[in-house]
Amino acid sequence: MNQRQKNFILNKLIPFISREHGRGFGMDTWITTALDPSESYFADGVERAVPVCGTIPCIVGSITILKKLGEHGGTTQNLAKILGLDFNQACALFFEWDRIKRAKTPYGKAQVAVRLLKEVVRTEGACLNPPN
Repeated sequence: MNQRQKNFILNKLIPFISREHGRGFGMDTWITTALDPSESYFADGVERAVPVCGTIPCIVGSITILKKLGEHGGTTQNLAKILGLDFNQACALFFEWDRIKRAKTPYGKAQVAVRLLKEVVRTEGACLNPPN
């Protein structure tokens, strides 16, 4: 993980997730119907445009929005490169979210993601490796 990738996480991704006290951030919420990108969705009291990935902005959706990636630009492999992670680390960051389900508020859920992202930067992704 290089300094540019760390700066993106710390100065772009974390503030984006934390905006409006986490309202509209949703690691555990997926839009299940096909929506037109010109439409909007309503979550946590906030109305927003539908991201091209078709989810409420989770970490993947947030990166996709911030980097202005097209519908197919948000592959796990591509997003791993953006963050300076390997494929397995990216999968752990994007899909293994037991802790976020225990958070009760949008702000709590966003804070779980922020704490993890700060740890990812601090350890350069090593915190996402499976235990030995």
